[in-house]
Amino acid sequence: RATRPGTLRGHRSAVTGVAWAPEEELGTIMLTGSLDKTVRLFNCYGNEIGLIAQHEDEVTSVAWAPDGKTLATASEDGSAKVWLWPEGNCMATLAGHNDAVTCVAYAPDSSRIVTGGADGTAQVWSLEGQCLLTLEGHEQEVTCVAFSPDGAFVATASLDATAKVWSADCGTCLLTLRGHEEGVKSVSWQPAGKVDLPPRADGPAQPPSSRSGPAAAPPQASAAEGEAQRAADAA
Repeated sequence: RATRPGTLRGHRSAVTGVAWAPEEELGTIMLTGSLDKTVRLFNCYGNEIGLIAQHEDEVTSVAWAPDGKTLATASEDGSAKVWLWPEGNCMATLAGHNDAVTCVAYAPDSSRIVTGGADGTAQVWSLEGQCLLTLEGHEQEVTCVAFSPDGAFVATASLDATAKVWSADCGTCLLTLRGHEEGVKSVSWQPAGKVDLPPRADGPAQPPSSRSGPAAAPPQASAAEGEAQRAADAA
């Protein structure tokens, strides 16, 4: 029996995900998922205190709701599951991807879940298992998903060498982030309150929700550009 913080042992294969319980709730408990198809719970001393083993294939990602009341798991079996804590009962199965579910994350208010899949899509769900949005636009597997701190946006990373930012209200793709030469494996938001996005390059700016604050103003033309425009008008 472990008596100090250390190594968490119990899985029979590679560990694919780990998440802390919310500090204000149970901040000394960790959730882990594994290729052995199980999800386990450990305290910070390395003692196993719980086991969930109901996925039919490898577990790829785990998440703990910010309010500490539910857990989410994703699997190669093409589903994600929502579990009640501390009961350990499965309250919903999120089945909508056409391939493995590779990642899972909660909205800041714990009311929604976003999943990413090997089918190149991300999906936003209610905790009861209703698919609210399907985010389509990546050309390869989605590797990571994250809600913005205000819950207004979703960021996704993909093996297609891009990351994208989406409206969490209507599913519109607002930004595509390019620059990597190979697949993007992870994405994270700056931990701030509200998020401002610039206007879309391919059309008018997406109207901001009340949570996201005003959209950034478009850049102003330089003095040289202004002179050139006036000369063109005079001609």
